[in-house]
Amino acid sequence: MRISIVMPYFFKEVSGGAEKQAYLLAKYLAKEGCDVYYLTSGKGDEMVEGIKVLRVLRLPHIFQYLEYPKILMHLFDLNPDMVITRIRHYYFPVSLYGFLSFKPSIIFIPEDRIPHPLYETEKVFKKRMSLFKKILAVANSLLLDLFAYIGILISKKVVIQNEKQRGLIKKIYGKESIKMPSIFEPVELKVEEKRGVCWVGNLREEKRPEIFVQLAKLLPDEVFYMVGRISERYKGSFGNPKNLKILGELEYTEAIKVMAKSKVYVNTSVNEGFPNTFLESWYYKTLIIAFDADPDGVIAKGLGIKVKTLDEATSVIKDFNKNPQRYEKIIQRAYNYVLENHLPQKVIGVFKERVMGRNCR
Repeated sequence: MRISIVMPYFFKEVSGGAEKQAYLLAKYLAKEGCDVYYLTSGKGDEMVEGIKVLRVLRLPHIFQYLEYPKILMHLFDLNPDMVITRIRHYYFPVSLYGFLSFKPSIIFIPEDRIPHPLYETEKVFKKRMSLFKKILAVANSLLLDLFAYIGILISKKVVIQNEKQRGLIKKIYGKESIKMPSIFEPVELKVEEKRGVCWVGNLREEKRPEIFVQLAKLLPDEVFYMVGRISERYKGSFGNPKNLKILGELEYTEAIKVMAKSKVYVNTSVNEGFPNTFLESWYYKTLIIAFDADPDGVIAKGLGIKVKTLDEATSVIKDFNKNPQRYEKIIQRAYNYVLENHLPQKVIGVFKERVMGRNCR
């Protein structure tokens, strides 16, 4: 079976959650015997762990839809039996290929905001810019939103990560969807001592990194580690308390080491579909404290600690330091959960059954 995956970046260059999941899906489908073609940007085609990486796209740009004819041309040249994307900007060309070729098109919904019809346009209205630039940006974002809306409508299958997304897809588009667990591929690390509190993610508005900085200020005797690409908005804006170590963007393995060596991982994001950092924290037995993100209530059901305020988070960290045994059951339960539901062979089996409806060979 020939499968094409269309993504703006390959995981080896950009370590975002969507790229990570697309890479792992491609890797393990290739191991199952599928011919996997990964259409992405950059220079130099290559074979990576059985994945045929074709660097035929340009880097993401404001006028994303100008790339659609090229994407369609490459897809018709490859003639895949199934085409997949996890990126909203590519929903339309991927779904249109499936519609025109009578082949399955699969789109993944990575974040809870993605199904909203005016997702891009709403983001533009929040930005400060000149009137002329805003008019152009709004026109561009409206086109992107229209293409994404049509892409979801004509897609063969929509894959979601939680029940909130299922409800939005049904309400807005009148479509049924398929829930899939995310893939976690363990990286074996030797951890002799766990210390400190960590935060991992790109430093952008919906991740709310400022909450983590405020938490560090409230616990001056605790060391805090912040990992992630720093945007212009947040550069130099934290006032950097002495106990906060801003490590910047790290390679995936190095970021995982920080998480594995930390006692506590704090998630401050909103609109998360199912954070990869949850899987990583659970596997490396790092306690999760989540302010908002809680897909299908997994944290509230006993796989971490859900908090609403900084005072609550501060109290949990203090109590964890004094009475770590109180949290042993939560940590072990979370570890067992990721082993039972998110390891590659388990997830690929679910994907073949629910999405592909067949084996690769």
